[in-house]
Amino acid sequence: MVCGGNTNNRQSGGAGLVLLYRAENAELTQWKFLGKVFEYRNREVINIECPNLFKLGNKWVLIVSPHRPCEYFVGSLDIKRCRFTPETHGILDAGDAYATNISTDDKGRTILWIWGRTKNPESKGWNSVMVMPRILSLTPDNFLRQQPVPEFEQLRGAEIPLPKGLHHDAFELELTIPKGPASIELRRADSVNTISLNNDGILTVNGVKTLLGRPDHHTLRVFVDKSVIEVYANNGQAALYTTLAPGTGELTCTLPANVTGRAWQMKPARLSLDHFKG
Repeated sequence: MVCGGNTNNRQSGGAGLVLLYRAENAELTQWKFLGKVFEYRNREVINIECPNLFKLGNKWVLIVSPHRPCEYFVGSLDIKRCRFTPETHGILDAGDAYATNISTDDKGRTILWIWGRTKNPESKGWNSVMVMPRILSLTPDNFLRQQPVPEFEQLRGAEIPLPKGLHHDAFELELTIPKGPASIELRRADSVNTISLNNDGILTVNGVKTLLGRPDHHTLRVFVDKSVIEVYANNGQAALYTTLAPGTGELTCTLPANVTGRAWQMKPARLSLDHFKG
């Protein structure tokens, strides 16, 4: 078991840490403290929440929620010394996603779950969603790759002709963008949402930025569901969840001439608990 915290009662930054415990019985009522498996010596981090420590391929991954966008570290774990040693480090999601958890399924996939803030007004009566589950893997240079589970393709409805045919509030886009600046607009009658790439390969979604670099071209998978948007870039190189600008009515899409793509209406998901019965 891993627990997050700090060593100075949140008096200052630089004291965030992750603790490791081992269960001493099958009922999980007795635990042995093994030690500090990771200390985050960063003055900008005052505390660590919701840590996940798990093996992925032949590496170990640590994800932390440090009261700002979640971060990940990829490295090695020495259980005897109770020490996680990071080799690479990155931002998990630069947007409004926070507080992660990890599961594995019967196909052996490692799946990431994240809470997504929605910033709803109190009058709406609810706030926040679960971000689309993401399959995790590692790139050859040991950075994290995040991709939406392929089961979401079952929600694809009728294909939408781009750009003039897009008049919906729940849809999926697949876009190819050549190297160089490009800006895609998703408009309502009273608001505009922008997905853009600049010459330096910085992807910006409604003001939230992440660096992609400058390959020959970029590919984006974009999921829009009424008030939220998720963007997956370059086969999972980066993933970004954030909210759409408040507005009324359905969205229309404006594509620059150098951007090509496809779009589908997104059908409602159908959930069943039959798998858990009996």
